Amino acid sequence: MTASNRYDVPRMKILCESMCEPPLIELSNPKYCLNMLVDLKKNNCVNLFETCIGIVSSHVHRVIDTPTFVLLSKTRPDIIEDI
Repeated sequence: MTASNRYDVPRMKILCESMCEPPLIELSNPKYCLNMLVDLKKNNCVNLFETCIGIVSSHVHRVIDTPTFVLLSKTRPDIIEDI
């Protein structure tokens, strides 16, 4: 998805998002999703970002004490507000 933004290939981003979303939902791993949020926001991957926010929100009790969550709280409060 980074490459699609860098080289301005929007169809690549759409394809990547459509291929990534079903396995992401099936895995429903909040720690993995938490790690992806910054890149998804930076690359404007709205659908995957919302999917990850939903998964993290549903399992916030599992990630709230992780180093990633603490770091996001300090460096990206805008993302934490979405959760």
